[in-house]
Amino acid sequence: FKKSPYVLIRHGLSIFNYNIKQTDVEFGEGSPESRAVETNKELFDPELHPIGIKQCENHQEQINKIKWKVVFSSPMQRAMMTTIHMFKNHPDKANIKFVVLPIAREVLHTTNDIAMDCHEMIEKYSEGKPEACGLKFDFSRLFLYGIPQLW
Repeated sequence: FKKSPYVLIRHGLSIFNYNIKQTDVEFGEGSPESRAVETNKELFDPELHPIGIKQCENHQEQINKIKWKVVFSSPMQRAMMTTIHMFKNHPDKANIKFVVLPIAREVLHTTNDIAMDCHEMIEKYSEGKPEACGLKFDFSRLFLYGIPQLW
């Protein structure tokens, strides 16, 4: 962390990640059952699995040692929740700028890569909402890259 001004953090285990791993173990990667998980409409932009939340919380001690200025997050729920659960207890979270950055999202591969409606996301994770755990996200870049529903 000390040699670079940038740190990249992959999201914690999502509900989709958990389901696909379980299915691949049981039925095999690329199986019809696995493909059914990959195309499951109920897994659009899934939240973190409880294991993923615990993964994030397990890294808070390291995160809390760093004086962050700006944290960029993909608008995908798994990334937003990773940011929240890693930084919710940061001693300086009120002074960190948390920016939602649409260009930092994954490409479309499976249904879990389809983002939730941006207005729903803003409502869910806006300042003062319990899901935001005291973090204040800057959503201003959501509308700079064309129609958000088409990212």
